[in-house]
Amino acid sequence: MNQLIIESASLRDCAKLLMDLVDGAVGFAIYDVRGKEVWKHTAEGAENTVLDRWIAPEEDGWKRHDNQVMSRAAGPSAQMLAHSIHSEDGMVKYFLCLVHEVDAHAADIESLRSAHRAVVCLSDLLETQYGLNNELNSMTDELARRYEELNLVYNTDEGIRSLAEQETVFQNIVESCIDHLHVDAAALYLTEKSDATVSRRYGDDATMTLDLDHLRTAILRLMSVESTSVVLNTEEEKSACGVELPEGVKVIAAPIRDHQGRLYGSFVVLNNAHSREFDNGDRNLLSVIAEKLSKIVSADYDGLTGLITREGFELAVSEVISDAAKRGRDICLLHANVDRLQLVNDTFGHDVGDDLIQRIATTLPTLLRGNDCISRLGGDEFGILLLDCSLENAKRMADRVCERVSELKCQVGSRELDVSISIGVTKLDADDDSVIGAMATADLACSVAKEQGRNIAFAYRVDDEEMRERKHQMHWVGKIQSALKSGDFRLYSQVIESTDTVRGRPHFEILLRMLDDKGQILSPAVFLPVAERYHLMPLIDRWVIEHGLAMLEQWCSEGEAARSVFTINLSGQSITDERTMEYLLSQLRKTSVNTEMLCFEITESEAIKNLADAENFIARVKGFGCRFALDDFGAGVSSFANLRALDVDYLKIDGSFVVDMAKDPVSAAMVSAINQVGQTMSLCTVAEFVESGEISDILVELGVDYLQGYYIGKPMPLLEQLHELSTADAQSA
Repeated sequence: MNQLIIESASLRDCAKLLMDLVDGAVGFAIYDVRGKEVWKHTAEGAENTVLDRWIAPEEDGWKRHDNQVMSRAAGPSAQMLAHSIHSEDGMVKYFLCLVHEVDAHAADIESLRSAHRAVVCLSDLLETQYGLNNELNSMTDELARRYEELNLVYNTDEGIRSLAEQETVFQNIVESCIDHLHVDAAALYLTEKSDATVSRRYGDDATMTLDLDHLRTAILRLMSVESTSVVLNTEEEKSACGVELPEGVKVIAAPIRDHQGRLYGSFVVLNNAHSREFDNGDRNLLSVIAEKLSKIVSADYDGLTGLITREGFELAVSEVISDAAKRGRDICLLHANVDRLQLVNDTFGHDVGDDLIQRIATTLPTLLRGNDCISRLGGDEFGILLLDCSLENAKRMADRVCERVSELKCQVGSRELDVSISIGVTKLDADDDSVIGAMATADLACSVAKEQGRNIAFAYRVDDEEMRERKHQMHWVGKIQSALKSGDFRLYSQVIESTDTVRGRPHFEILLRMLDDKGQILSPAVFLPVAERYHLMPLIDRWVIEHGLAMLEQWCSEGEAARSVFTINLSGQSITDERTMEYLLSQLRKTSVNTEMLCFEITESEAIKNLADAENFIARVKGFGCRFALDDFGAGVSSFANLRALDVDYLKIDGSFVVDMAKDPVSAAMVSAINQVGQTMSLCTVAEFVESGEISDILVELGVDYLQGYYIGKPMPLLEQLHELSTADAQSA
């Protein structure tokens, strides 16, 4: 009985009222089934000794009446009446007792009936309150449980921020479920192909002796055929599930799947035979936790191999870089690349290629040590982190990997293809001040291994001059990637002047510059070759498109700026990159800039090298009304032959001819010929590298449409150029 209800003022008032209505009433009392007093209320001046003499109903002396009231003598002049109070399931929980004084010589029948009615009335009231109170308690308990469940779900981490946290995160989830669900044991099982540690823990039940590791195989087999979580409380339910589970153990198992629905593991909670059975609420909660775990493994583990992803591997590298620099630990990094995986995919299909990747992922742990970290970096690349390992030992381990992988023949039917892997080995040192630099050095060493014939391991050494030069380039890779994130790129523009001062529209070429560590402007000749070598140009081109269009939207809505044409350079890598094409098209769809103001510029050599891609790219972009310019025209040996295939609007004459034309008749003849071909094809011609008035005069005499160079105008920040155009409009108005 809830003390709050028993001791409430309303109950005391009710008892007092009934006592006033019953002649000779001494008081009321409540006892539990064991005879312990729970509550008592006596009349003023009455002695408590009469109420204290409780005699259990099982003992002699009680008389039962038709209205379920029991009575017995409570002394020479007193009688005790009792009525039972039941719970919802009909079980007797308490007894309500009324003691009243009676006159044995003149018993008042009506007074006795009033006493009986008072006992029945008050006991019915208490029974109703008891039921309501139990229901309220159940609701309170359920709310508390749901609150704990929400806390459990909310606090389940969906990401792993460091390699060392993996086991901690998993273990915390297991322990939290045991505490919140009050179960006897819980375990997190990942599939055999996963390199992750399994977490398991027993609760407070000291009698639980189940071998959780042995249970792993049965649970994972069960989850392989079940699409959702299952509750198995009885032996019949366990027998029907199709796998052998221990007797006397209640089980909830929920599958953990990746974003493609492939089984990654299972989360299971267990209770012993004497513990409570699981219900749908337990199952629903476990399903939610399993979904959270699915997000963890999808984000931090590769779905094909079960190895940690690049993000997790880079976190592991970042954790040990400082140790390598500060404490002098020997830590080596391996970058492995499967040779000719694309050939396997093209010859046998991607399923065979995926199977090969899985076989390699399974082989690698058998060749390395238990504390080595292995990752699938993506595609055909693996990363390996070797702790406390010298460069010489790391090279020997890499050689062993190459040897074993070459034994994994790729065969489908009667066709067989040799398999090999190239590995770059580097030792982390004080020069590796970032994860990007360390990863890039290992990648660079892997590239050298491929250049030297594949199926070998190449170790980077700090005294290797060629490698030092390559690593210097990789230093710029990190700076370029940093500039893309921090905004250390700047947009400049250079005027392209029309030789027809009456009808020619203003033209400007948007150029890219980069800030160095001191905030000084760097020439693109410093960083663009590195960006091209390491395939960063699509990222750079997308940056220029995004920020260039944003500035034009702000300044080019009217006036001279709105009449101008702005050209944006695109690299050959972007022409062949589908993501860059889709990005550009999406920007053109949503920009407020008049697309007739936009001209995209590609070099002749890249266009010819990727002719089909260039044709497709040009056609799709020109569908928005944009223009195209072919840069460096004349440098290729097949320029004129392929010009008809490219739907361009401008022909930019290669600057190497223009710069020498005043003193070299051959160069002057080439410029004249290119200009004549362009004019014949109704293309506007543009001469670059116009460095003097003499060259400008010759070009004007030849009829070239546009001139560009330091003599015409030097590059200036694009924002200043747009401001000048706006100022000129204001002055002319």
